[in-house]
Amino acid sequence: MQKEEAERFLLNCIEKRLFINLNQMKRINWIILNVKDRTTNYGIGSYIKHFAYEMSLVSEISVFIISISYRGSSKINIQKIAGITYFNINSPFDNNGFYSMHCQKKLANGIVKIIYPYISRRILTVVHSNHVVQSFFVEELKKHFHCKTIFTQHFFYNINSEVQTFDFEKAMYTLADNIVTVTEHGKTFLLKDKNVQKNKISVIYNGLNPLCVNAKTNDTKNIVVKKYGIKFSEKLILFVGRLDEIKGIKFLTEAFGNLVKNNSDYRLLFIGEGSIDDLVLNTRSFSSNVSFLGAIPQSDVTAFYCYSDIGVIPSLEEHCSYVALEMMHYGLPLVVSKVGGLKELFQDKINALIINMVDFENPWQIAPDINSLTISMEILLKNRKMRMLFSQNLKKRSQEFTANRMIKEYLNLIR
Repeated sequence: MQKEEAERFLLNCIEKRLFINLNQMKRINWIILNVKDRTTNYGIGSYIKHFAYEMSLVSEISVFIISISYRGSSKINIQKIAGITYFNINSPFDNNGFYSMHCQKKLANGIVKIIYPYISRRILTVVHSNHVVQSFFVEELKKHFHCKTIFTQHFFYNINSEVQTFDFEKAMYTLADNIVTVTEHGKTFLLKDKNVQKNKISVIYNGLNPLCVNAKTNDTKNIVVKKYGIKFSEKLILFVGRLDEIKGIKFLTEAFGNLVKNNSDYRLLFIGEGSIDDLVLNTRSFSSNVSFLGAIPQSDVTAFYCYSDIGVIPSLEEHCSYVALEMMHYGLPLVVSKVGGLKELFQDKINALIINMVDFENPWQIAPDINSLTISMEILLKNRKMRMLFSQNLKKRSQEFTANRMIKEYLNLIR
């Protein structure tokens, strides 16, 4: 009976995030490896931000983030903010050295020397990598610390980059004690395409705990739409993310062009960084109905999650997207591609409209069906009852994708 009471007490403490008992009650260093580029500033960057914050709330964990920029000039900045120690390192090698074995080994050796005085070697250290190229850092850290290594697979590589990164991938899959995929889709890929050992793989979906959202009011909506030159009466279709080909934005603009022919009160909003040259050309005949907002403050992004009528994720490949999770948590009715992790996050006609994919000549060999995308957006925009149902179901579904749950599952790997 005493054992059962003790177990209940520990579980209660975990729920309240007062402390985590990791078998021997030892403290743990948790080193998170990050590469700073445009890709990681979005998906992986969001993941690291949420993960590190939640992990720092666990009293037995000391969190360290090593962020590397490939700018061809040496610079080191070390700071501690809200209990997290940041090592911001500018590599002396530029992007050309990113896939160079010699450069990576030399950089890894130098970084270990930098962080060595700051991290206790008397306790267990978890080295948590998020990019296959970090295999050199994992290998070097294992030489100097009592390590358990975790690699989180956030995305896959297309045919062109896979030629360059295969050896890095193989090294990482061998070095890592645990490999985390953020979807079942990712696990299947690792087993079938990369022949990774099944007992190494765990599926842990991404999670976030957004701040409580105030009730929608016309006054608040009026402020944000005025700021960006949008008419209050317009129905808003929201895209958030990198303006890259893989995000399917070319097909979104084509579908929106069909949609706006019959209704001039629709507006397509693009939030995110990237080249807009092709998008401007694609939308020139209906440019008055399209807004490219670029990178805007997160508070404004959140406002658009709250006040847009629908969100669209027309990606050609996607895993456990943080944009998808954010839209889910804020209850934004969605139209999404039938690909990868999106098929796991959303249920067709329950909390989203899911678009079938068709064959297409591009690196991914697929594209969203334009006609289906056009019709689905129109149906959802015109059906307020469906939008309300989707919003309600999305908020319920979001409780399965919290940062608290994500952290507990990672801690289970090292117990």
